Amino acid sequence: GGSKAGRAESSKKKRKPSGPPKETEGSFTGTAGDEFDADEVVQAIVRGDYGEGRESKGEKAFDTFTAAARVFSVEQGKASVEVSDGTLTAKFKGNSGKKYVETCQRYSTDEIQAVFRAVLNRNSTSRSGRRTSNAHFVSVSSLSERFPPLLWSLEASYPKRVVSAVQDLIDRYKPS
Repeated sequence: GGSKAGRAESSKKKRKPSGPPKETEGSFTGTAGDEFDADEVVQAIVRGDYGEGRESKGEKAFDTFTAAARVFSVEQGKASVEVSDGTLTAKFKGNSGKKYVETCQRYSTDEIQAVFRAVLNRNSTSRSGRRTSNAHFVSVSSLSERFPPLLWSLEASYPKRVVSAVQDLIDRYKPS
């Protein structure tokens, strides 16, 4: 295809012009060197404040489109994930054909399971005081918005079958 890798990069840092770039590159800073802490991940997922701080209002709306593109590509089995040294590079396209590239921390299958177990067993009550399920926090669409690195780690661990893997994990870890 039309790879743009051959472009010469100037050594001076130029400010990028505003407006949407042709290929969107995102990078999630995470706790790559730190010890895995399921609770921290769970808090970010439940509060939905992952990546907070880098988001102006405009970026938030753009993020909704990116999240939709993640869901679309994962559900269609069209996302590709490359793993190297605890880092994932996810390449995916939205339904409009726009290309995205995201780099994030890799979570192992054990870590993914620990997060699902912790989210699903976290005490939550509805306003009426009944125990409620937390399964909505770990759905494909929720993870794509709330915690993309976990979604891409799922894709790395369960290629092309994330949707069924998520359902299996929910069934396995939800409180009886």
